[in-house]
Amino acid sequence: MNFLSAVKLFKNKDLGSLLVANIISTMGDFLTSLALPIYLYSTTKDPLILAMSYFAFYLPKFPVQLFAGIYVDKGNPRQIFIYGNLLSFLFTLAYIFIVGFNNLALLYINIFIISSINTFVGVSSSTMLSRMTTKEDYPLAISVFTMVYSICAIAVPPLGTLLLLKSGVKPMFLLDAVSFLSAGIIVLSVIPAQLFPTLVAAKNKMEVSIKGIFMEIRQGYMFVLDKTVIKLSLTLLFFGGVVGRFVDVLMVFILQDKYRLGMELGNFM
Repeated sequence: MNFLSAVKLFKNKDLGSLLVANIISTMGDFLTSLALPIYLYSTTKDPLILAMSYFAFYLPKFPVQLFAGIYVDKGNPRQIFIYGNLLSFLFTLAYIFIVGFNNLALLYINIFIISSINTFVGVSSSTMLSRMTTKEDYPLAISVFTMVYSICAIAVPPLGTLLLLKSGVKPMFLLDAVSFLSAGIIVLSVIPAQLFPTLVAAKNKMEVSIKGIFMEIRQGYMFVLDKTVIKLSLTLLFFGGVVGRFVDVLMVFILQDKYRLGMELGNFM
């Protein structure tokens, strides 16, 4: 990746704002993804309860992404991004009250809802990026977003662990909620709506029957079946995801059982 080219590309105020919005929300996501599993295992000592939280998070990913891609492509990705972040802000705030009630059913439902909303937000962000860049600049822009995500994945968990030990889970949930609100405000206030006009034709496209949506999903599925490289990539991603979840659970066990990270409930509340 050419650094100077990337800097030049993101000097564009709209692209830069979208990048900043994604950085902020990604940092918040990593705080919650760190705090929630450790909180669950430290308070229950039950691996099944911890596993169910991951199940609730990943369960909506596949079906929601199928619909989200079609819906966002035919709609206004800017609006979806803003409204999605606002909803995520509200539901992430709800974590603070749910952990106070210690209600696992509500917690799993909240995880499921936020995961579904964030799927739409992620697709809308990618769609905005593709529409705000040329065909030639899009690969570079994607590379920058991926690099930033990787930096957040490396930097935020250690800092989040220090915050978790010092302040507990509730401030981390609050920071994540604020990150969603901030991302939505940035896009609302900086990126002009004119970049994503909702024309009459676009409104007509939105009036798609459920049958039509499933037909488009089927066409996409058949397209994937014809592409060996795509099938191989998806297979590798699937097994990589499975291994990743084992690593996530193992990390929680190590932090709790080997290093005794915050074994007392008071450390987290």
